[in-house]
Amino acid sequence: MHKSCMNNYRASVYAGIKSDVEDFLLKFRNKNSLAYVDFASVWQLKSFTLIFADQRQLKSLEILCETCFFIIKKYIKSHSDLPIQVGAFYLLYGLYYKQPVEHLFKIRLTLEEFKSIKSLMERVKPKGHYDILYIYAKMLSEYAFKFVACPRLLGIIKYNYSIDQYDLFTTRTGEKLLTKIKDLFEDQTIKDLNQTCVDYDKKLQEFVKKNQTDMVAFESTFFQNLREENERIVSKFTGACESENDDTTTRARIRRKAMKNMNAQYRGEKQILTAASLEEKTTEDKTIAIDDVKMETAIDDVEMETSIIHHSDSSSVESKLPDLTSVEEKNKSD
Repeated sequence: MHKSCMNNYRASVYAGIKSDVEDFLLKFRNKNSLAYVDFASVWQLKSFTLIFADQRQLKSLEILCETCFFIIKKYIKSHSDLPIQVGAFYLLYGLYYKQPVEHLFKIRLTLEEFKSIKSLMERVKPKGHYDILYIYAKMLSEYAFKFVACPRLLGIIKYNYSIDQYDLFTTRTGEKLLTKIKDLFEDQTIKDLNQTCVDYDKKLQEFVKKNQTDMVAFESTFFQNLREENERIVSKFTGACESENDDTTTRARIRRKAMKNMNAQYRGEKQILTAASLEEKTTEDKTIAIDDVKMETAIDDVEMETSIIHHSDSSSVESKLPDLTSVEEKNKSD
């Protein structure tokens, strides 16, 4: 595999693996258990062994395993939730021994990562969770770890996956943010703001009416504009369908804007071209074409008659003219 292709492959698999790992860990945490049997049930449910499917080249398989190990270790080292850490270690164990090769690719382990794993074992030991302790001892005895100075190989070509240890569950953070935006108008502060706008409009109307001033009290659209902008943002990221009858949707906003245009031509005033009108147009075209042929024929007839008349007139005129030859001979004889 070419080096540029290797880097592109690393970049493409990183986001997908990270998303799958996070989904897996969240499902395991929902089990409310640290037992390996519950981890195995999630593994089977997610069919996680298929992560190695369609790997036809040894180098691409190595990159895949390296990326998996690199991502999973971050959830052991940088996450404080015990079920997430235990689930990540189980994942490390499962993926290591499920590699479809004879000589397994080792798990690179820096000193800090090794300390974080040892710290995890110290946390679970008093709780009596011996599954993870047994797995840890098995991996150590079978040399599953390769103790190194850096979490990844260093070289001229920079790897494209992130080494940021704090990019955990970032997709979940985005989803939570979108949920907050959706529920924005359920917040009491926003409701109070709406009520303030309503009270202000009411007081302004009363002031104008009471003082008989020339002031024009326009109804405030601040809250309505805020709601429309909120729905625009939500629909942009969720692809939600717009309702035709909802006055706060984009369609309604466009419709209101169009109604303000006094020069616009609306549907009721437009002539809609239908199949029937197309037939009428075809018949009309045929009639016009026939009339044109008749007109051309009539013109030809008129031209022919004119030519005949002109020819006959010329003949009659010539017949009435005197013979110039006879006139000359007569003059000579005289």
